[in-house]
Amino acid sequence: MLIDLVSWDNGYDWDKVIMNLGKEDEKKVKLPTFSYRPRKSDYIKITNHDLSSLDNLALEFEGDIYYFGNKAMKEMGSKGGSKKIKDDKFKDKIELLKLAVAVEHMIGIDLKDDTIVIDNLAVGLNIGAFPNYVEEIEDYYKGMRIHYKTPQGIDRTIRINNCYCYIQGPAALSNESLDCEGRAIEDKYDNKTYGIIDIGGKTVDGLVFSKGEPIAETIIKMDLGTTQAFEDVSRETGIPINKVQECYFNNEFDVYYDNEKADEDGYHHLKDKFEIAFDELADKIVDEITFKWSNFINLMEFVLTFGGGAESLNEPLSNKISKRIKVADDAQFANVKGYYKECKRDIREV
Repeated sequence: MLIDLVSWDNGYDWDKVIMNLGKEDEKKVKLPTFSYRPRKSDYIKITNHDLSSLDNLALEFEGDIYYFGNKAMKEMGSKGGSKKIKDDKFKDKIELLKLAVAVEHMIGIDLKDDTIVIDNLAVGLNIGAFPNYVEEIEDYYKGMRIHYKTPQGIDRTIRINNCYCYIQGPAALSNESLDCEGRAIEDKYDNKTYGIIDIGGKTVDGLVFSKGEPIAETIIKMDLGTTQAFEDVSRETGIPINKVQECYFNNEFDVYYDNEKADEDGYHHLKDKFEIAFDELADKIVDEITFKWSNFINLMEFVLTFGGGAESLNEPLSNKISKRIKVADDAQFANVKGYYKECKRDIREV
């Protein structure tokens, strides 16, 4: 099977993957970025899993079974699965398996081909990591092969022919200014001065644009994100951070975890704790905005936010900054859609 283009946002909270954007057979998937390799004595046969269900994702790799997303969080109990938080995590083959399991889910379980060829892979890095890793990540994935076994018992290989890497944040703006074939469309922000904030799991990036041009001195690179809020709740409650994230992702705010910080029935009530943690994170972001954007605040019409934390931080940011906060449409997929569209443009221009 040949896939022309796959776009992948390998985030620190979620993996987002898109193919066939804007077409009748458009596919997109979002998975919590967790994986878990159970002890061999605990193995359930790989054939007991179903790639059509986001709650039961598993692949066999080098003789071991790996669970992904919701399945990883569930199987590891209170620890909730594991994830990588370094900028160079793309070097870990388990990260590539997350792409593989997402592609398998999107194409369906009936494919019998032993090879899936991704002709072009579009990925992204945060503003801080991009200068250090852009060439390395493109070279790493170009020509990459990974072999695994599906729950249907098929020995499969994914081969990547080419890789293109883009900058998170500005890529999300490309989602607004390019069509699904990478052609320029009317930019509704072209004649305005505004700020952008990309709120991820591990980083917050920001930049001011004036009449379509970025202002270099306004770049914000913060080594914190929504994970900071989850860590705060974890410290206060004694609940492992991965379990805290699982509760937030699933909107489970009254959680049984029997420790000395629980109530008399063993429960923790997390809703207020999440609100306080996100409010404190918003304070840190606003402090950075106030410092870096001081010369432009009075010129800016609004601040456009996207990324996995855009919705969570919308209210606290709106309460702390004088500018209107606009959450981008489909904010969590804004970057991965931007990668896709920029890649379409670059392929056409080659």
